[in-house]
Amino acid sequence: MDSIKISVDEIKYYVNEKKRCVTCHMTFRTQANDFIEAVSWQVRGVDMFHWGRTNEAIGQAYASPHDVFDVEQGKRVARARAESAAYVMAKEQVHKMVDKMKYNLGVMLDFSDKAYEVIGHNKEYIKKF
Repeated sequence: MDSIKISVDEIKYYVNEKKRCVTCHMTFRTQANDFIEAVSWQVRGVDMFHWGRTNEAIGQAYASPHDVFDVEQGKRVARARAESAAYVMAKEQVHKMVDKMKYNLGVMLDFSDKAYEVIGHNKEYIKKF
């Protein structure tokens, strides 16, 4: 089954022991199958910035004052949060694309209904001659 994928390009971690914080800076690309890519280029008004280009997501993990500060555990949590942020960005783009496609489909269906009306009217009109 074809799907949309998040492809991670680079991950950098920043550790601030004083603040008991680990930050994950992730660069990623959103990749889709050929059909989705082709459709997305046809849908006007959808921000194409996110599709196939490098994007950034950040995740942070703070240790509670009552916990032991563990850098490796902080990296895992921060990465999971950055990955979630990347998926949120991709999901928002998909929803924008779907909303625009629904609108465009509505316009096409309205035209189709109008075309049937005109064709039917003209058939009746021609019969009068």
